[in-house]
Amino acid sequence: MRVKRVISNNAVLALDADGQEMVALGRGLGHGRRPGEVLETDWIEQVFVAGDADERLTRFLADVPLQYVRVAGRIADLAHERLGLARFQFEMNLGEKLSTDEVAYLALHVARLLWDLRDGRP
Repeated sequence: MRVKRVISNNAVLALDADGQEMVALGRGLGHGRRPGEVLETDWIEQVFVAGDADERLTRFLADVPLQYVRVAGRIADLAHERLGLARFQFEMNLGEKLSTDEVAYLALHVARLLWDLRDGRP
């Protein structure tokens, strides 16, 4: 996987071996990276298929902390395991490609909730 564009310190827009765009997340993954660099897989925690939502997803990931995306992933896993809900094509394991919209929307809700709690809003 090669860097196409750095989104934030924790996210990069990357190209896989087939040239498909995806967003890779990991602590410090984007720090000091330049386009064309090869990403070490042991730094990558999650991968999202960018597809048509590329620009929307990159804007979102630039603003939302990585730990909120992790929380969203855990919520999706629990919903699948305990409630039998659809998995949203969502897996936490490296190598699995995650559905962009479901994860992004869930992480956005988590982020808004935590931001409201931090700011004292009910």
